Amino acid sequence: MKILMIAPTIYKLKEKYDSYGGIEPMMGNLAMELAKLENEVTVAAPKGSYLGEKVKIIETVESNINYNYNSEKEATQILMDYIKTNNLNPKDFVIHDHTHQKFIYLHKAQNPELQICSTLHNQCNFQNPPPGVSRMNLICISNSHAAEASGILGVHAEIVYNGINLDNYTYNETKSDYFLFLSRISRMKGCHEAIEACKTSGNKLMVAGEDIFVQDPSYVLSIMNSCDGKNIKYLGNVSEDKKRELLSNAKALVLPILWNEPFGLVAIEALASGTPVITSPRGAMLEIIQHRKSGLFCQNIGELKSAMKIIDTIKPEDCRKRAEEFTIEI
Repeated sequence: MKILMIAPTIYKLKEKYDSYGGIEPMMGNLAMELAKLENEVTVAAPKGSYLGEKVKIIETVESNINYNYNSEKEATQILMDYIKTNNLNPKDFVIHDHTHQKFIYLHKAQNPELQICSTLHNQCNFQNPPPGVSRMNLICISNSHAAEASGILGVHAEIVYNGINLDNYTYNETKSDYFLFLSRISRMKGCHEAIEACKTSGNKLMVAGEDIFVQDPSYVLSIMNSCDGKNIKYLGNVSEDKKRELLSNAKALVLPILWNEPFGLVAIEALASGTPVITSPRGAMLEIIQHRKSGLFCQNIGELKSAMKIIDTIKPEDCRKRAEEFTIEI
């Protein structure tokens, strides 16, 4: 099969990332896995992207951490120009769109022969299906996510869970004495609740995660100021090696999310490390975490503190077994 994929324009696509764990690594892994299965894979991605010798890159625009609505529009146009210049027959390929704004459907409305599917990686930020398109062939990343997007758009959505390369994570049954918050430093991820629970219970907490590409820098500053550097340590953005080390040694990943998380890849990364997850019963967490088997669900700070007391009852081998259901091969 010939597959053309379109990437967002925020980061370059790489074979491996030093510290970032968002859409681009997921998409890159998917492209490389599809190529391993003898598909002919071409990816329209920001300049400087590289996914190995088996994946062809069409360079689009310069990557820019400050998201630009028009950059995705331009990137999509570059892909369409490539199709036209090379006289590709729409019956011979499938387009898999991973952008935020889904401009590809404007081209679909004018070229009905185009075969398109589109993965929605975040919450749905538009209220209606694309005009002039009878089917979006929408893909969501959890059942919770699909229910929300389908309800907004009034269309069916298929579900394909995100996955990881299990070999990239260190399974460890012997844990250290700290809990870990690892995610983007934003209010909806509940970092402040993890800090409050550990402060008032006397537990150690490591706080790590993306603190530059955020919606509210003032929240990041408040989190930094809440960490005392002793029991509660702020690490900020860490390397991939450091992330693996932190996940492998933590007593648990504490992720008290305050929104309906579409997926939550870091939860799988923790489980792959043999580390249970303490989280909220919201969004995709209800589909990833098995209560009292691979983690614990909590509704408030009091329950977080109680969960920390009994986290040793969760077996590392059960966590790893659960992670094996969410791989890039699957």
